[in-house]
Formats: sequence, C-alpha cells, structure tokens
Amino acid sequence: MNHSNDILSAAEPVAKAFEKLGILYFIGGSLASSAYGIPRATMDIDMISDLKPNQVKSFVEILSSKYAVDNK
Repeated sequence: MNHSNDILSAAEPVAKAFEKLGILYFIGGSLASSAYGIPRATMDIDMISDLKPNQVKSFVEILSSKYAVDNK
C-alpha cells in the first residue's frame, strides 16, 4: 500500500460515518488538491463538517472501533 492509499484508507471511515448520519462534510487541504490537481505529499486529512451536538455520540460510536475518539 502506498502513502496515498494510506491517507484514503484513513479518510474513508470518517466520510462513511458522516454519510451514514446524513452530515454534510467537505474534504480540503492537500487531499482535495491532489484529487483535483497535482498530487502532493500529505500527513493529514482536512475535513470540515456540519456535525451537530446531538450527533456527536453516534459519530463517536461509529468511529470508536477504528480510531481513538474523545467526544469531549
């Protein structure tokens, strides 16, 4: 697996959690730039979401099996 696949593999469960809960989200930064332009090396994933306080518990539950998540 190359670095690009590692980044996508890390982002995918988060994106799927947003989609499962019907939460609007956007991917930005180097990951978005790489998808629409020239690939860039990156060590992070920039995601912006419209996560509401009443959705936090469900979001954390979905991701807690794959990530260390703190809902505070």
